[in-house]
Amino acid sequence: MNDAELNQIITDVLNGRTEKFEEIMEVYQKPIFLYCYHMLGNYAEAEDNAQEVFLKTFRNLQKFTQHEMNFGAWLYKIAYHQCIDIIRKRKLVKYMPFFYQDDKENKDVDLHIEANYFDESVHQAMAKL
Repeated sequence: MNDAELNQIITDVLNGRTEKFEEIMEVYQKPIFLYCYHMLGNYAEAEDNAQEVFLKTFRNLQKFTQHEMNFGAWLYKIAYHQCIDIIRKRKLVKYMPFFYQDDKENKDVDLHIEANYFDESVHQAMAKL
């Protein structure tokens, strides 16, 4: 797909012919999936996030301006930020057991942490807090 064809498809989508967006997906779906897979290292996450990239692209297509950036570069930029968000969430999930509000929910977590990770000095420091 050359730039003129791509620009026409974008114009058509913005003018209400949303089915034309499928043509963009056909061209970029595999490369974007592979990019997400490379960044995330998980097939299922890569599939989900590639779809999310196209959803975000569709929702923000009116913000794309041809003279500022190539469409492919813009799409990869969206994919990059989507994958970085997922990587950040992964890091946050590691700490989620500490944020439970209900004591019944984290009783098993507390017991596991106490049994495997804490020593007496940590318990004393936590008690002071």
